[in-house]
This record gives sequence, C-alpha cells and structure tokens, in this order.
Amino acid sequence: MATSNKWNTAATNGLLLSLITIIASLLQSVFKIEGLFSMVLWAAKFGGCIYLLHYFMKQHSLQEQNVSYGESFKYGFLICCFSSIVCAAYLYISMTLLFPEQIDAAIEQVNTLLASGSYSSEEESAVMSMMGKLPQITLFSAFFYYVLIGAVMSSIIANFTKKDDPFAEQGNN
Repeated sequence: MATSNKWNTAATNGLLLSLITIIASLLQSVFKIEGLFSMVLWAAKFGGCIYLLHYFMKQHSLQEQNVSYGESFKYGFLICCFSSIVCAAYLYISMTLLFPEQIDAAIEQVNTLLASGSYSSEEESAVMSMMGKLPQITLFSAFFYYVLIGAVMSSIIANFTKKDDPFAEQGNN
C-alpha cells in the first residue's frame, strides 16, 4: 500500500472512529444522561470504538500479502492518533463554545469541596488558578489519555490482525 494512501486512509478511519466518541459525548451533554445510563453509554462507546478499530486494522491487513505485528500496530496507532486529535479538539470546543456551563458546574463542585475548610488559602488559590485553565488542561490530558488507550488497544488488536505467511522465508519448494 502506498504511504500517502495509508496516511489518507488512517486519517479517514481516525475521523470515523472519533465520531463514536463525539456522538456519545453529545448525547450525554444534550440529554443530561447520568448514572446507570451514563455507564451503559460509556460501555457502548468503548465497545464500539474497539470494534471499529479492529475492523479498520483488519481491512488494512486484508489489503496486504503479509502484515507483521509491528505494521498492524503502527497502522492502528496512527488511526488512534488522528482520532485523539479530533476528540481532544471536540472536547475543547465543547467546553469553550458549545457547553460552557460544564466549566461552571466544575467550578461549583470545586468551590463546594474547598468550602469544607480542610484546605489552606494557598491550596485554594492554586486550585482556582487551575480552574481558569480547565479547557486547556482538558485538551492536553484528553489527547494523551486517548493516545494511551489507543496504543494499548492497537497493541492488543494487532495480535489478531497480523497476517504472516509461514512459508515466505522458506521459498516455494
């Protein structure tokens, strides 16, 4: 497979993979899903992402004669990196433009926690200064979280999507 085609396909697959997370996040934000339904939605999102990543990696494997574990892992990780960029950017846009009340709710929860009186004034001021940078902190932490999960899932799925020809090194005798 040509390198540029591989990158284009991985970017497209990463965008499609990120749509599962974005749709689940939108449903949760718009319909205020909480409790058991929130956990069910998260499990469905996680399962759907794993299934879709496996499907994309398997399709990549079917296009090649031989696909090593490393090649399969790299392709899956590339998909996850593209997906992580899109998901983290959506989360930032969601917190700053679409649903800014999420920041207000987080600040209110922190204020309630700080009102307990078990924190010093320096700790309170440090926490409140961090709350002012919550969207930026969330952007980078979400990106690294998604990349880490993607690396783990790609490494596991690559075991099932590699395709080696055991007779390739021995010749056609």
